[in-house]
Amino acid sequence: MQQLAQYKRTEVMLTFVPNFLTRFAEKNDGHRGAGDAAFGGTEWHGVFTQPAGRKFAYLRDRYRESIKRAGFTYTLHFEMVDEGGHPLYLLYGTRHELGVEKMKDAMWSVDPAYGIQYRDPKDVQQQPLDLQFEPNTDPLLRMLLEFIAEGPAGRAIEDLQQYTLLETVYRPAQVISLIEKMREDKAVGTEPRRVTKKTQVCPYAERPGQCEFF
Repeated sequence: MQQLAQYKRTEVMLTFVPNFLTRFAEKNDGHRGAGDAAFGGTEWHGVFTQPAGRKFAYLRDRYRESIKRAGFTYTLHFEMVDEGGHPLYLLYGTRHELGVEKMKDAMWSVDPAYGIQYRDPKDVQQQPLDLQFEPNTDPLLRMLLEFIAEGPAGRAIEDLQQYTLLETVYRPAQVISLIEKMREDKAVGTEPRRVTKKTQVCPYAERPGQCEFF
């Protein structure tokens, strides 16, 4: 991975199935050593103390960190779910933001006839997303609302687009229309009202003073 990351134009897409490590590595030094080699370190050993429902996500996050340590500036992870409901983690790494944009354009234009769906790990409802070029954006709406609420003074549109690009399976171009919809639904407010990259977005406030531009 480190050798691959030396080249600026290199992109990697990795599949990740953690079942073997969660089942056998804790009590088998050989399997644990193989895990150390795959992760490039021992940080992943923390999985042994994780509750059962967190083990897969824990290993996924540690592996994404390994990709970054290897030299890939931008990483992304999501799940692909087959017709039988079996998940497969996919992790992506690149040194260029443009690479992330192009990868997402490609992933959403895959032939939908095979019954494959995506799932964004950041969506608390884990809603499956059918393969189509304009997917259901309800999960992105939920994630953006949470991200906006975490900012003391809200978030700028350009920050929301950057978050969408680098931390979700969605595309930045979908952000502005969603913000306008959320504003109509009184979920957020914007300043100024015209939405551009510099527009600040804040959770909707019924009373003046709840958000600094209301």
